[in-house]
Formats: sequence, structure tokens, C-alpha cells
Amino acid sequence: MRKFGEKMKKSQKKNKISPELEKDPTFRLKYIGFCQAVRPSLEEKVSISDFVNFAKFQMCAEYKIPMKADIWDKYTKEEILAEFFALKFHNDKEEAKAFEAELLGLADDDFAWMSKQVKENQKNIKKLKEAQKDFNFSPKDLTEKDIKNAKEKLNAK
Repeated sequence: MRKFGEKMKKSQKKNKISPELEKDPTFRLKYIGFCQAVRPSLEEKVSISDFVNFAKFQMCAEYKIPMKADIWDKYTKEEILAEFFALKFHNDKEEAKAFEAELLGLADDDFAWMSKQVKENQKNIKKLKEAQKDFNFSPKDLTEKDIKNAKEKLNAK
């Protein structure tokens, strides 16, 4: 059997299908539909056109519009794929999170380390806030010399 998206070779055009399947006149149409509905495996080499057809089918099923609708003529392949992935990430938060981690090059270990760092930073911030409670400042505490130095620094800039 040919791989997803691959054109048939002359030798494959001769019926090499089991006799049971040969009896079903819609078998080839079912196969085409199956290829559109099921995401090709990552090991297979899939053309952009095949993947666009898969994405288009998924969106047609989601939006309940036919594959031959005129709306698809207004889209480029890139726009179809971008909308497909946007829909996929919107509907599947786990997939979105996995892709985000892939973008950032992070693994679960990295997230665990970051969570630990965040907790540690929160503790440090809490300590600093407690230390600030004892610190009282009033503009009246400034001397004339402090004010003069501040003005000179501002004018120097």
C-alpha cells in the first residue's frame, strides 16, 4: 500500500487488494477520506499539500462546511495551517502547553526548577517587605546638602 500522499506507481495500479476489499466499489474513496481524516504519522514524509488537506478537513468538520466551499479559495496554504493550529491549540490546552514548552526548549524538569525558584523568590520578597516595615522615611529627614546633591545630579544629565 502506498504511503500517505504518495502517487501510485504503475505496478501498484494493478489490483493488489484482497478479494474482499475488491468487492467494495467505494474502497478507494474510503481510503482517500481516511487519509484526510487521520493525521499522517510523523515518520511518514508528507507533502505540504497533503497536510493542508488534512488541516482543511479538520476545520471543515469543526465549522461544518464542505471541503469544496468557496471560502477556501480565499486562503493561502499558510493561512489554512495557521488557522488549523490556532484552533488546535485553542481546543486542546495540553497540546498548547506542550508546544509552548517546545518553543521555549523546556522540559518538565525545567518547570519543576522554575516553580522552586518562584517559591524561593516569594519567600525572599516576604522577608524584604517585613524588613521595610521597620524603615520609616519622610522628606523632612532630608538635609539641605542631600537636596543640593540631588539637583546637581539632575542638572548634570
